[in-house]
Amino acid sequence: MASRNYLFFCSFFIFLFWAGATKEENENELQDSSVGCDSPSSIICGVPAGENCLGDSCYTFNTDRTRTWKDARDECNKSNNGDLVSIETKEELVYLQEKIKKLNLQHHKEWYIGLSVKGSLWEWFSGKPLTINHWYNDEPSNYFWKEDIVYISRQPPAGGFGDYYKKYPRGAICETKRVSNGKYCYDTSCYTFLNREQYYDVHRKQCKKLGGDLVSLETECEWAYITKEIRRQKVTGNHSHANDDWFIGLSRKPLTSWKWVNSASNSFDKRIWTHTYPRGRSPYVSMGIAALSKNPERIFKDALSACDEKPFICEKKIEYHPPT
Repeated sequence: MASRNYLFFCSFFIFLFWAGATKEENENELQDSSVGCDSPSSIICGVPAGENCLGDSCYTFNTDRTRTWKDARDECNKSNNGDLVSIETKEELVYLQEKIKKLNLQHHKEWYIGLSVKGSLWEWFSGKPLTINHWYNDEPSNYFWKEDIVYISRQPPAGGFGDYYKKYPRGAICETKRVSNGKYCYDTSCYTFLNREQYYDVHRKQCKKLGGDLVSLETECEWAYITKEIRRQKVTGNHSHANDDWFIGLSRKPLTSWKWVNSASNSFDKRIWTHTYPRGRSPYVSMGIAALSKNPERIFKDALSACDEKPFICEKKIEYHPPT
């Protein structure tokens, strides 16, 4: 009975809001349809604002060139409760390549990383074997069997590896693990993808129980990361065969601009909405509700109503305090 009353309530507001949406819809359809949308694959994301973090790791770039390899590693252990960085995935390598290219240090081009040789095998300090072949030409040379540690360089191509002696001073990249409740993390946030279709208000309650809220996408790099992840997710529910849209924390009240649930303004504007959206039809307490689509032709769209059942994305901020 409660479910029937809820559907009646939603249907009633759909009718009222639909009647007043014609003018707004026509105006939106006159927007310049030539405004392009960058797809996530075309965005090159460097280091996000804030801490230098990717996944469950955060990085410190020590630019003091007076430290030997041993001094650099000791500094990572003592000051950062971590170690020289272990670059275990292609994603992590690309992330660090972009970072070192952006460092404005004219005379500083090489940093020690956590890779060393054991016998005839190269191994990361994390204990994992080297699986990324990004050596410079003629490297590793292991000259006179004494070049047993590795640096990463910003010399073209940026992010290449070279082996060298331990006694020469260089900078260092330290890696510290941060604790999170999930494996989907970017910069200072971790995300939960709840792929079971449900109503909007149910979603927000579940997100808040997890200590967060529906996701607020405040940068193009965060948007690219989330869009990449939802394309990997499998949705379950009554409409899962046709549901490519995920509820996010973007909404608006009548005659107001779109806002994220964390109170930030929507900075994407027309570039991310398709030319037929937003239509403003959503009747949830006279509020527009946005959804994120994994279809690259439909990036942001406003949901027809809060009675729609869609999967959703929760976001929880992770506090990271480097040791002092």
